[in-house]
Amino acid sequence: MGYSVGTVCFSSVFYGGLAGLLSGTALYAVLLITRCSQSIVMSATGPASMAYAADHSSREQRTKTMARLGTANSMGTILGPAVSGVLATFGLLAPLYFAAGLAAVAAVVVWRQLPVTPAAQLTPRKIAVKLRYADPRIALFLFTAVGLFIGFSAIQQTLGFQLQDKLHLSGIETAQMTGAAMLVSAVFTFVIQVTVMQRVQLRPMQFIRIGLASMLLGAIVVSAFETFAVLAIGMAFLGTGMALCMPSVSAGASLAVTPEEQGGAAGLVSSCPAIGFVIGPI
Repeated sequence: MGYSVGTVCFSSVFYGGLAGLLSGTALYAVLLITRCSQSIVMSATGPASMAYAADHSSREQRTKTMARLGTANSMGTILGPAVSGVLATFGLLAPLYFAAGLAAVAAVVVWRQLPVTPAAQLTPRKIAVKLRYADPRIALFLFTAVGLFIGFSAIQQTLGFQLQDKLHLSGIETAQMTGAAMLVSAVFTFVIQVTVMQRVQLRPMQFIRIGLASMLLGAIVVSAFETFAVLAIGMAFLGTGMALCMPSVSAGASLAVTPEEQGGAAGLVSSCPAIGFVIGPI
């Protein structure tokens, strides 16, 4: 609900700017305040989803379950730009209002249809000590996830400039090529999560090691490409690495803590992408 209401408010501020009701520094300040307020509330969705999934899956199925959550994210990454491109014909703000409506529908479905955890399976949530990033049981998983997103966000930040310089593209062509490159990555993430992660039985740390090797190879290819075909290969390796690593990080952290600490572990794992996307671009 926070995402839905927040997106409506955020979009409405933009509408005010387009209508001339706000401009300049005042518009920018209100946008920042609205966006931050939205993020504070909607950030609960990811950790709560992971904790719920952990509560409703066995230890043997934990990695597969977390991979399914990752698949949902990948599907959104693939479908989002396509849907937004169609909706943009109705106005620049149409995709944002559509996203708000879609989130509202999801909230109603979760409220009305998501199975409630049986009373017999409920775990007391009162814990004496909060989980911390330095907790030795999960520190390596968290460090890995932060590092992944620092590297991935740095590639995202510089990819457009590389494309423009190496392929001598215009601004519009650069945006199109960058979007296509990110789409390749998202498609491979999706494919690996619905195939390999659902059928191959490995421990989370084994998946992470293979994923890190794939991302290393992808980063080397991306740094040296001279044609879009070569770049696409590099992005495929990056997408594959993300597909192997992130569900495994979530599952590994979940398996390392007690049942009553699932929410805390999920919250820390969910914060890793945000930390990476803060540090990486800088």
